[in-house]
Amino acid sequence: MPGRLTRTARTVRLTVAAGLVGVGLVAAPAAARPSGAVTEACPSAVQRFADGWEQITPPPFAAGSDAIVDYALDPATTDHLLATNGAQISRSTDGGCTWQEAALPAPPSVPSPISDYADGVRQSITQVRMTPRGGESWAIGELDVEIDNTPLTQPVVLASGDGGRTFASATKGLPATGQPVELIPAPAAPAPSAGKAAALLLFRQLGATQDTYSIYATSDGVSWTRAFTSLPAFVGMTVGAGRTGTSIWAWTATALYRSVDGAPFAVVPGVSGAIRAVDLSPGLTSVFFMTDGVRRVSADGGARWRSLPAPQNVMSVTHGPLPGLLAISGDTPNVEIDPPASSHRRTIDASPAETNVTNLQMSMGLEPYGFVLYGANSNTIYRFTVPASFRYRLPPMPAWPGNPVHVRARPPMLRTPELSPDVATVTLAPHEHRDVPYALMLPPAPTPLDVYFMTDSTGSMADTIGNVQDSIQGIVDDLAASGVDARFGVADFRDYPMEGEGRADDWAYRRDRAVGPVDNAFARALQSIVASGGSVDGRDSGLEAIYQAATGAGRTVLTDPSGRSNIPPGRGAEFRPDAVKVIVVAADAEFRHPESSAGWPGPSRDLVAATLARLGIHLVGLDVNTGSHQDPGPDMRALAVASKTVAGPEGVDCDGDGSPDLRADDPLVCPYAPDSQESIAPAFLGLLDSLRDLKTVSLAVVGPRDVARPLAATSFPQINVKAVNRLGVPLEFRCDPPWFGRTTTIHVVAAVGSHQVASLPVVVTCRAPAALPPVAPLLAAPPLAAVAVAPPAPPAQPNPNPNPQPNQPQPQPQTNPGMASQEDQVAQLAVADDGLMPAPDEPGLAMSALRPGSSAGLSAESGSDERGAAYLIVAGLLLACGAAYRMRVSDRWSCGRSS
Repeated sequence: MPGRLTRTARTVRLTVAAGLVGVGLVAAPAAARPSGAVTEACPSAVQRFADGWEQITPPPFAAGSDAIVDYALDPATTDHLLATNGAQISRSTDGGCTWQEAALPAPPSVPSPISDYADGVRQSITQVRMTPRGGESWAIGELDVEIDNTPLTQPVVLASGDGGRTFASATKGLPATGQPVELIPAPAAPAPSAGKAAALLLFRQLGATQDTYSIYATSDGVSWTRAFTSLPAFVGMTVGAGRTGTSIWAWTATALYRSVDGAPFAVVPGVSGAIRAVDLSPGLTSVFFMTDGVRRVSADGGARWRSLPAPQNVMSVTHGPLPGLLAISGDTPNVEIDPPASSHRRTIDASPAETNVTNLQMSMGLEPYGFVLYGANSNTIYRFTVPASFRYRLPPMPAWPGNPVHVRARPPMLRTPELSPDVATVTLAPHEHRDVPYALMLPPAPTPLDVYFMTDSTGSMADTIGNVQDSIQGIVDDLAASGVDARFGVADFRDYPMEGEGRADDWAYRRDRAVGPVDNAFARALQSIVASGGSVDGRDSGLEAIYQAATGAGRTVLTDPSGRSNIPPGRGAEFRPDAVKVIVVAADAEFRHPESSAGWPGPSRDLVAATLARLGIHLVGLDVNTGSHQDPGPDMRALAVASKTVAGPEGVDCDGDGSPDLRADDPLVCPYAPDSQESIAPAFLGLLDSLRDLKTVSLAVVGPRDVARPLAATSFPQINVKAVNRLGVPLEFRCDPPWFGRTTTIHVVAAVGSHQVASLPVVVTCRAPAALPPVAPLLAAPPLAAVAVAPPAPPAQPNPNPNPQPNQPQPQPQTNPGMASQEDQVAQLAVADDGLMPAPDEPGLAMSALRPGSSAGLSAESGSDERGAAYLIVAGLLLACGAAYRMRVSDRWSCGRSS
C-alpha cells in the first residue's frame, strides 16, 4: 500500500504539471505577421486579384446593412482598421482577417416633452477616425428625431481610448442640436484651447434662418471647448503642424481659408474654385478640385502657388511616409500614386481593374512591409501593397517619416523616443516564452552644430555681399530660435597679394570670428566684410581658405618677400570636437590650383578633399552667378562629395519654389543669382536639412538575460542620427524559474556612439504557477487514541551467569522494544508535521519494530503485545504520511517498509 501511494502522488503531480504547461502554451500569442501575409493566413476573408489589389470581406455587422459607410486606418500600422455601416462599428487588428464588434453606448434619449410626439428616432454614424500611434479612435454622426414632419438633429460624438474596442459618448460642451461635419485628430491645440488637443471638430449648428459654423477642440476626449465661432460655411477641414505652429485649413464651396496658431481664419490668395480635398504633407500643401485635371501646390505655406496636373474629378487624397508621396483617387485614372519630385520617378497608375475605390488611406509602415494603401467603395474595403520596384531609395535602416531632419524653428515631429507596438507591460504565464518585435523610433540626436560661413569678398561680389550678410544673420537667428545647439563663425577670402594687383586689401584667408555663440562680436565680424580687391585673372584663393579653416596650419609664402601673403597659424574655425562641422562657402570665381598657377603656394584640391574627409568636416557650396565666367561649381561639388555632403532622399529646393533643384545624392551645392534679390536662406537651410551625421547606434537590453534578451543584432553602423530613425528590436521575454511570481523592469537603451540618448522601460510580470487544490489523505487512519493496544509484557529476566567475570564491564541493559518503537514514532510524526520528512530515496523513512536478537522485523511467532506495537507503528506511519502529503503535496513524498 505505501508503494501505491508513492506512484499515485507522482501521477497526480505529473498530470497537474502537464495541464499547467498546456495552459501556458495555449495562452502564448501567435508570432506577429506582416499584413502581407494576411491573404495566406485567412484566404476566406481576403481575396487577391492579379492587379495586386486585395478585397477584404466586410465585417458581419450585428445591426443595419452590410454597406460600408466609412472606415479608418491607423497610419502608423499596416493592419489596424475601423469600419462602420452607420449603425455599428467593427475593429480589426490583422488587416480584415478577423473583425470584432465595438461596444457602443445606447443612443441618447430624446428629452421630454419631445419624446411624447416623436414619430421616429434614428442614429447614424457618418465618420470614423483614428489617431496615429495613440490608440484614440473617434466616430461622429447625428441623431435625427422627426416631430410632426419637422426634423430635429442632435450631435453624436463617440470616443475610444482602447483602440476602438469600446466607445463612450463625448458631447460635453457641444450644442444640444446640430451636425458634426468633420473630426480631425490634431497634433496640437489652437491658441484658444489649453494644452494639447486630441481632436478638432468642425460643427454646424442648424438655425431657423441661417446656420452657424464653429470649431471645437478637446484635450481629454470627453469635453469640448469652442475655439472658433461665426465661421464661413466650411464644408471641409484638415489640420497640420507647420513651422509657425498648428495650422488649420478649411474651405467653402468657392474659397480656401487658413488659420495659423489660433489666429483668425483668412482667405488664402491664389486658390479658388470648388475644392475637393487639401493634403498637408511635410513641407508641401496640395489643393485638389472637384473638376478639372489640375491641382495647386505650395511649398511655403500658401505664400506662392504653382499648378500641376491631377486626375480628373478627384475624390480623395492621402500622403505617405515620404514628403510629397501622394495617392489620389479620381475618375481617370481611378488611383494614381505620385512619387516626390526629387525621386525622379514617374507617376504610376494603380487603378484596380475590378472596381473603383475612393477614401484612400495610406499606412506609415516602412520596410520590410512597404507602403500599404487602402481604399473603399460602398460594398467593401480594398488593399494595395506598393510593389517593391516602387520603393525608391529607402536606406537600409529606414527613417520615419522619411525626410531629413529640419533644423529650422518649427516643432519637430518626434520629440521623445517611441516604442511600438505600445507594449510597455508584458505578462507571461509560467514557462511561457514570447517574442515581441519592437521598433524603437529615435528622435534626432542632440548633436551640436558648428557652422563656419566663408564668402568670397572680391570686388565682383559687391552686389552680393550685402544680401549674403543679411541672409546669414537671418539663418543664425532662425537656427538659434530652433533650440539646436548651434554656434557660428565667419571668414572671407580674396587672393594672395602677389597673385593679384599687389594691393594691401588682398588676402588669401582672413578669419573674422572663430566658431562661437551668437553675440555682438559675431554681428560685428559679419558686418565687417566689404567687397574689394581681387586677382588679375579672376581666380581666387578658395582652396587655401577652406584648408586653413579646417586646419589652422598657417602658410609662409617664400615667393613674397614682403610677407603680406603669409597666413599666421592658429586661425582655423575652431570647431567643437563633438559637433557636426560645416563650412559654407559662397563664391563666384574659380578656385586657384597649383596645376594652373605656376608657383602657387597653396594646397591642391585633392589635399583639401582628403583633409575634409579626415577631419569629418562637411563642405556646403553656394555657387554665385555674377557673370564672372569663372565657375567655382566643379570644385565645390568635388569637395562636397569628398566630405560626404550630399542631398537627402527628397533632394534640395534651392530657391524655395517647392521644386527640388538637387536630386537625391547630388553634391550639396546650390546655384544662386544675386540679381534675383532673394535671400540665400532657403538654399542654405535646404542644404543644411540634407546634412547627415552618420554614426553607430547601439541598442541594449538592460536587465536579467533570462527575463528578456534581444533576438537580432543590436548595433547599427552608419545611421544618420540627425534624422528620425526606426530601429528594429525583436525581444524574447521568458517566464522561467526562479522568476515565478515576480515583476521585473527591463530597459531598452539606445546609444549614439558612447552617449546614451534614450531609455525605455518595459515591465515584465512572470505569473506564479496556479496553486493546487487541497488533497485529502488517500487512506484514513483513526486517531492514535482510538487504537486499543495492550501494554507489552515485560521481557523475561535472563538466567544468571554461572561464571561471572568481575574484571570485565557488564553489558548495557536491554531496552524495551515496544517503548523504543513508540519514541521513534513520535519523533517521525514531529518531522512530518514540520514538513521535513525525507524524500523516498533518502534514508531514515522506513521504520520497523525489532525483537530482541532479531534483525528480520516482526515474526509470525510474535506475541499479541508485539503485534499490538506493530499495529500502532503502522497506523502512526500512515497517519504521518497522509498529513505530510496534505501539507506538502507539491514536494516528493513516499512511504515504504524496509525488510
